[in-house]
Amino acid sequence: MTSHKVTLWAWGISLVAHALVIGIVILLSSRNEPGLEQPAQATQIRLEQPLPTEPPPTVIENLMVENPLILPLIPPAPPVLNPIAVADTPLSTSASEGFTIAAAPVTGELTTGTTAAVFCGTSSQGRYLCYIVDCSGSMVMALDYVQSELCRSLEALTPSQFFRLILFAGGTPSIWPAEGYRRANAPARCQAVTFVKTLQLKETPGVQAASDAVVQAIDAALTITASNDTPDTIFLLTDGEFEHQAVAQQLFRLQAQRSTPATLHVIACGNPDNEQFLRRLAQSYQGSYRFISDDELARAGRHLSQGESR
Repeated sequence: MTSHKVTLWAWGISLVAHALVIGIVILLSSRNEPGLEQPAQATQIRLEQPLPTEPPPTVIENLMVENPLILPLIPPAPPVLNPIAVADTPLSTSASEGFTIAAAPVTGELTTGTTAAVFCGTSSQGRYLCYIVDCSGSMVMALDYVQSELCRSLEALTPSQFFRLILFAGGTPSIWPAEGYRRANAPARCQAVTFVKTLQLKETPGVQAASDAVVQAIDAALTITASNDTPDTIFLLTDGEFEHQAVAQQLFRLQAQRSTPATLHVIACGNPDNEQFLRRLAQSYQGSYRFISDDELARAGRHLSQGESR
């Protein structure tokens, strides 16, 4: 009987010991289960510098822009094959005659045999010359002077040069010759002078019409003709009474199509309000700029009238 009790006690102690061992094992295994692991706290990274961003575009003031109209920047023009000889000789007064138009600078011969062309005191050694002349009503004070200077310039050309005349106001510009460029031989020069002497001013109904006329004149000057002629030199004479943005854009578009942009010389007459734009327009295409005031134009007109009455 006693031995039977001892056996029961032994079995009880054994069961309790096994239960404790099993409990400890289960407890330890439950701590190592992946599903019960605590999620690791995400590491916070602090950027010392902000992420790089694209810099804002640099706004470059175009030489042709004013007040401030933004246009595409004109690319640097390739070297001009014919160097520009600038003669900015002002109109002068004389004690003996009261007023004289300054004599044109002495023209020099290039190695190619091309003589420098001179218009309103501005000289350029181009071979293909285009004269774009403003004939709107606002140019009334400049008419006599412009006719005289244009005739003098044409008469001084040589057969080694080619030229074209474009006179604009409102509507379609007057062009001589109608197609292409004419070699500056004696008959052509005589016909051109006759054409210039018939020049008449035309009233332009507003700034928009004036802008359209200038754009058409620029188109006629720079569009390649049937004979594949385009100017290497342009003389633009105007008072600048037109929409600057439209004219500058058209000029840029046509010049960008050329391998070598035409040199643009600008002669401004009368209105100083447009002087900044016209000066920068000439500089954009490696040309020279000259301003002639109303007083100078009036004196020139009186001088020309006195010469005709003698």
